Amino acid sequence: MLSDPTDISPKVLRPTRESRDSAERIDYLIGLRAGQSPGNRWKAAQAFGRIQNPVALEALSEALYDEDWRVQRKAIWALGTIGDPRALQPLRQRYREVDEGLQELIRDAEEMIKTRMYGPGSGPGSAASIFQKAEARYPAPSRTRATPQRARTP
Repeated sequence: MLSDPTDISPKVLRPTRESRDSAERIDYLIGLRAGQSPGNRWKAAQAFGRIQNPVALEALSEALYDEDWRVQRKAIWALGTIGDPRALQPLRQRYREVDEGLQELIRDAEEMIKTRMYGPGSGPGSAASIFQKAEARYPAPSRTRATPQRARTP
């Protein structure tokens, strides 16, 4: 059923309770992500974001470097939507290399990850603790902008 990566039926792209973690579905989307068509790669990134399966992190991290800017944007969104702190490192690495538009999306994705990961409690196994460890390991790039100095008039 899922053997042809060019067959993009809505049933394949919409997650269901039974198919959310289906290995066959993930393999299909990974194959679709590696295909020739930018539209199919975009749809694969979108589907990865919708099913929110961390198995997709590697494929989405590669999609951050796709030749098509739309695929890059959807990969950033999907990584944020999945909310796994392991996505911070590839997002932050890419942040240094892209224009302001994609940088803004990466900041939004980081906020989505933070929102998803912070949970009740602060014990060593809590979501907050896990995120703090990820923050320490992959620090956020500086986001301060230099403000232009105005010339003083006498």
